[in-house]
Amino acid sequence: MKRLILVVLVILTISCKEKDVEPNACGQTVSIDDIPWLAALKNDMENCSCIQSIITAKYESQTVFYVAVTDPLCDVKFEVTLYNCKGKKVKSFKDTPDEKNEFYNEVSERSVLYSCEKE
Repeated sequence: MKRLILVVLVILTISCKEKDVEPNACGQTVSIDDIPWLAALKNDMENCSCIQSIITAKYESQTVFYVAVTDPLCDVKFEVTLYNCKGKKVKSFKDTPDEKNEFYNEVSERSVLYSCEKE
């Protein structure tokens, strides 16, 4: 009986292999640098002339991320692209009154994860 249990355990150990897990920014308490697509967004923001931020929010009951200029001294065109936890595009909002209103009405619970300070 002990041999049978040992054989079963060996077979289970051999047959189990680690699955490739795609990094997911939701449900984890990790650094932005640990999530490749968020780290890429952060790295693109270096040496910014205006304060830019990576922001997390809720849109249609899901967690989303986006980059926005948060510097009150910079006047820039409104364009926002929301990404899901795996970095896939969810929705883009353009610089029109209707889309701005939709963004401000539909995107909630905003929180800044990272800000690039201007130099």
